[in-house]
Amino acid sequence: MFKFRLLLGVILLLSFAGQASAGPNANATVSIDLIADSGAGNMMDEGVHSGIVAGMGTKIAVEVFAQGVTTPLVGARIEFDFKAAELKLDKVENSAFAFIIPEATGANLAGTAPVTLPESGFLGRAEFSTVADVTDKEFYLGIKSVTLAAGARLDLQDTIAPRAATTSRISFNTRRASDTGGNNPTPPTPPTEAGIINMTVAMTGYTEASASWQKRFPIFYSDIICRVFND
Repeated sequence: MFKFRLLLGVILLLSFAGQASAGPNANATVSIDLIADSGAGNMMDEGVHSGIVAGMGTKIAVEVFAQGVTTPLVGARIEFDFKAAELKLDKVENSAFAFIIPEATGANLAGTAPVTLPESGFLGRAEFSTVADVTDKEFYLGIKSVTLAAGARLDLQDTIAPRAATTSRISFNTRRASDTGGNNPTPPTPPTEAGIINMTVAMTGYTEASASWQKRFPIFYSDIICRVFND
């Protein structure tokens, strides 16, 4: 009976997590890690914060970690940051907690006995699925906040906001300047003035070489050549 009342108290207090005052785990940090194959995961933060996803109904699996937790936890609350037009949360799981109460953007985790997190800080595994065709579309999935409850009292709870987007957000289908698929290649960087002079003087086929450079950089070329031969 006592365990049930404790569990109920933790769940009720976690629903008001934003009001939690500084507790024993106020200095904890949170991070998110993409499971590359959307499998079971390994409860280790491997620092994967980008991926490629295509199609509609595609599964995405992540793991959430809380580092620097100094006490056992009777409960926790994870709130994710994503757009409902792109993703939906399917489930959150951690067998160490007896009860997991899902929400639209996260979940409450509660135990009938205090739970000590492993050294990695593993807090839970979550599965999402795409609700629209995200092929070639950039989107993200992150952590909005994590509440850690060392007890049922408010002074034993800490709501942790991510401190760095680099560790609390996963970016999908991000296009890099160096990866344009050949459709919009990055224009070549014009050589320096010294480089053109050295090449012009050194190349024996001056006429052909100069014609090529004159086509590519007409204004720049004229200025350099005039200075080379008139100085």
